[in-house]
Amino acid sequence: MGICCYADGTIEAGIRAVGLMASPSYLLRRLFENEDRDYNTVEPIILKQDDTETSLTISLGKPSDELQAFGHVAGWRTRFSVRITNSMAQTHEKALRTLEHLSNAIFFQIELQIGIPLSLQRERPRRTRGRQGLPKRDRHDLKFPECEYDPQPMSLFWYAKSARGMPLLQFLAYYQVLEFYMPTYSNHEAIGKVRNILKDPRFSPDKDPQIARILASLRPSSRGFGDERSQFEAVLRRCVSPEELRAFYTSSKSRKEYYDKNFKSIASQKIPLQNKASDLLTETAIRLYEIRCRIVHTKDDSDRELKPLLPYSKETFDLHSDIELIEFIATAVLVASSTAMN
Repeated sequence: MGICCYADGTIEAGIRAVGLMASPSYLLRRLFENEDRDYNTVEPIILKQDDTETSLTISLGKPSDELQAFGHVAGWRTRFSVRITNSMAQTHEKALRTLEHLSNAIFFQIELQIGIPLSLQRERPRRTRGRQGLPKRDRHDLKFPECEYDPQPMSLFWYAKSARGMPLLQFLAYYQVLEFYMPTYSNHEAIGKVRNILKDPRFSPDKDPQIARILASLRPSSRGFGDERSQFEAVLRRCVSPEELRAFYTSSKSRKEYYDKNFKSIASQKIPLQNKASDLLTETAIRLYEIRCRIVHTKDDSDRELKPLLPYSKETFDLHSDIELIEFIATAVLVASSTAMN
């Protein structure tokens, strides 16, 4: 959230402290050494590259009137800002790159020397809420629970809920809910495959190729049967129906538009909602697993079509629909995996 003036080379953006001690009064006392915590008397921190009049300069302090006015119109506010002057940026991309490079450098120095973690104040995407179509209820509809849930995945589910504003962490926490059940449901799928082979009238236990057929159908891994992506798909197939999945995709106009546009910048696997014959379960599993790999595998490989997803990138803040998707699936898996209350 910021402004830029190419004419005078000024770039300015809101900043905030992150973590438990993120209040403005904390910054007043620790960063600006304002013991009275008087916002009106804040003295800016000014850092110049050299002593010339045209020196590239970074200042930390109260936001300018222009930034405050822009924030008021856009519906946000900031108490402090980082301001860069005498920048040579003449395009949005160059200004953004200059802002990120210089702010990262000064923020890292502040963290190492003063112990205050700072970040640029970024606009969070407005979520479309993944609960469209859910009937409105009130507390009088509550009843004594009939089912109980595994504590480990429930802990991950609540952790994901608490990670709003941290899309990569939130996505992974929901993914770990599903990961917990991968061995269980991949084992069920493996048992079904073996049962079907044994029921085949042509099966003979005396023939090595027939036994090899059983072994090939299992392909055991260290946890569960099959590779991780196939285990992930097995969880979806046991817990979510194609009809439920299609209803989720089409329950929101903005969500449907998001997937209709394919969003290849986030995952190469598209969700072809127009094709009624498509296998939505497989395509959803491939897409979500691909996003998971982009988050976990941060090594930059030039041969890959899609690069790692990094915090604060535009792609990361476009993840909200896919986070709603994996939250929807995690909820369905928790419900399907629940047991009767003892």
